[in-house]
Amino acid sequence: MPAEPRTPAQYWDTYKPYRGEGEQPAPVADRFEWTQYPGHGPGAEVLGHPRRALDLGPAEGREAVFLARQGVATTGVDLSAGPGRTR
Repeated sequence: MPAEPRTPAQYWDTYKPYRGEGEQPAPVADRFEWTQYPGHGPGAEVLGHPRRALDLGPAEGREAVFLARQGVATTGVDLSAGPGRTR
């Protein structure tokens, strides 16, 4: 039996949403979500028109991708021990 994850990075690597082989597909980013619960909270209109955004703990990066597609210079920072990727 594998050891129980003890750090945030280990939890993400153990319970990440995508578990297929190969590179993880780009996330569906058709709406800005404030939490992990779809439809919880306001939409991105609350942000106004930012030029830059920092997404802390983006997991799959849905919100960072959504903002980048709107022309916002977006940086996402997560704790995962896996190799970093930019999309």
